[in-house]
Amino acid sequence: MSAAIVFEDDLLEIPANVGTFDAFRRWVHSPRFPERGRIDFVANKIEIDMSPENLFHHGELNSEIHSVLYSLAKREQWGHVFVDRARISNPKARLSAEPDVTAVSFEAIETGRVHLLPAAKSSKKPGQFIEMEGSPDLVVEVVSEGSRKKDTLRLPSRYFRAGIREFWLADALQEELRFEIFRRGRSDWVRTKPDAEGFRRSEVFQAGFRLTGCPSRAGGWRYDLKMKELS
Repeated sequence: MSAAIVFEDDLLEIPANVGTFDAFRRWVHSPRFPERGRIDFVANKIEIDMSPENLFHHGELNSEIHSVLYSLAKREQWGHVFVDRARISNPKARLSAEPDVTAVSFEAIETGRVHLLPAAKSSKKPGQFIEMEGSPDLVVEVVSEGSRKKDTLRLPSRYFRAGIREFWLADALQEELRFEIFRRGRSDWVRTKPDAEGFRRSEVFQAGFRLTGCPSRAGGWRYDLKMKELS
């Protein structure tokens, strides 16, 4: 089936022969693939977002979540946590996307649940990978104004079909900061409920997390992702 092409906020020339999932992935690995913008393949649609990043309600928030999870994964020798341009793909879900944050455990790589794929013409130096194929442990989407429906509806359903263990959603664009952790149910994501202190349980990291935000100096915003151990 050919893919429909979705443009969001800007125009970008897409080759006519990349309308299928396999062709799109070949394009991703080619030198012709654009170096800017977010370009995802979501259920037979090529979805493009060229809008500039909101410095505080996306960039700052994304950095806070990544930094906390990165530090945790490194300290516990759990695995790797990537930010932005780290591509994941899953043929079963017809998905090729670059989540805002992706966490993949050493166990997932060692058991073959996730395969690290090199570039088409990678150097001889080890560790030259550009894509993860399979089912990472956790992905995070920080809602952008130009891709709200994709971030909150289309991508989560594909992440579930891809077998991803846990999905986090953060939205700082509304009047009240939204932070959700979803675990896998039988046929769809199930929202975790906060405890009395506002912490939501992550099965992946076996810890509770709570996100808060407040204005900073000079008109910006600061975010704080707190973690607590669970008994």
